Amino acid sequence: MKAQDNRRSILNKIKEAVSKKKSSSNLKLIDIPKIKREKEALNLVEEFEIQARNVGATVYKLDDVEMAKKIIAGIIEESGSKSVIIQEDTLLSGFDLKNFLKDVEIIPFEQNADPGENRRSYFYNIKRAEVGITGVDFAIADTGSIVLRASDQKPRAVSLLPPIHIAVLKEELIIPSLYELMTEIEHECIDDSCITIITGPSKTADIEFNLVRGIHGPGELHIIILTR
Repeated sequence: MKAQDNRRSILNKIKEAVSKKKSSSNLKLIDIPKIKREKEALNLVEEFEIQARNVGATVYKLDDVEMAKKIIAGIIEESGSKSVIIQEDTLLSGFDLKNFLKDVEIIPFEQNADPGENRRSYFYNIKRAEVGITGVDFAIADTGSIVLRASDQKPRAVSLLPPIHIAVLKEELIIPSLYELMTEIEHECIDDSCITIITGPSKTADIEFNLVRGIHGPGELHIIILTR
């Protein structure tokens, strides 16, 4: 009898929890139009800029490639970095950064035809870079996140191993939310080896809840948005 009472009690608690969840969901649905209006009032670029700064990224909004190149050079110079690795990217290839950054070592991005061959040397080259420069495939406005699609030609290690990450994106790549990202991935049938979502610099907390940056990835994230 006691076992039946316990079972009945547990089932009642589950029903109550489900009922509360439904009630809570209904309340949230009522608020959706208000939330939507507030989001529509913000330009996607502005919203992304605000959210990215809130999570610790440094954001630059520019309409000129030459100014973007100067910003990149300034970040490298101010940090005292002496070595840079640049991801193979269509947008970055037009920057001609290898010739522009004359005072730092540009670590060659080379990968053997066989990804398994000399893999240790390959990642060592990326890891010894003090700055990693990448393009961006998407950016998510409501979280301030950047999204990078990884492949043999665009390994995610370039954005994860160097202590400073500089990401360059065009404003039209900014989408409202994670939902649109999932829709885009499904629509394009993206089958890259990995999709990395980066929200601010790498950060973690110790047992006393002291926040520390750069333990598991770049301690600095600089995002350059090109508006033209």
